[in-house]
Amino acid sequence: MAVTPAFVRRLTRKWMDHAPHLWWGDRLDARFVVADRLAALTGRRVLDVGCNAGVMLSELGAGSAAIGLDLSAQALELARKLVPSVPLVQGDMLALPFADGAFDAVIFCGMLEVPPHDRKSAAVAELARVLRRGGVAYITTPNRAHLRYRGNRRMLSVTYEELQTLLRPHFAAPIRGFDPFPPFPWFLPNRVLARIPGIWRLLDVLMRRGFGTRASCMFIVEAVRC
Repeated sequence: MAVTPAFVRRLTRKWMDHAPHLWWGDRLDARFVVADRLAALTGRRVLDVGCNAGVMLSELGAGSAAIGLDLSAQALELARKLVPSVPLVQGDMLALPFADGAFDAVIFCGMLEVPPHDRKSAAVAELARVLRRGGVAYITTPNRAHLRYRGNRRMLSVTYEELQTLLRPHFAAPIRGFDPFPPFPWFLPNRVLARIPGIWRLLDVLMRRGFGTRASCMFIVEAVRC
């Protein structure tokens, strides 16, 4: 089922009320898709790597045994106010302080673009290490080949082919593209697209049918641990 505009409005309001300076800043973002699916993770052991202000953790289903990890003490302080019952750990994605196979699911949204290119494989290996066999990693990351990011030397995101190479040793991972439209000024800005009735339904159809995957703005992966 596609993300609904009502869900996007509710989650955006939560961000704006809780930590507006840490919001991801786009009403058409693949992380809304992941957030919408978190309510189904009931009774699971879930790790949120880069949990930020705790908003994604707050969307998890009842009975989940969740843990949040972030490198920023300030972000964790905010997360404690939103999810006071969730254990929060200050730590590095490249050295996760958890046992092998400790989790059924790991949220890894907006994180793969953080480490330098020569450390990305180590980050993915750590992600895989703490997941049990058959566990799922929820991954979103920008597509460096998209016009919005192309030529930006500060952007440490990956291409479709690079993402395939990173995931293949550890995961069975069909890569989906999210938002295949070019950015403004070649097309409508996202703040306008987000107001178009049915836009989330359209994005869901395009994503599931694989339309423009390699040229999409973001990648979204539900990666099953092999």
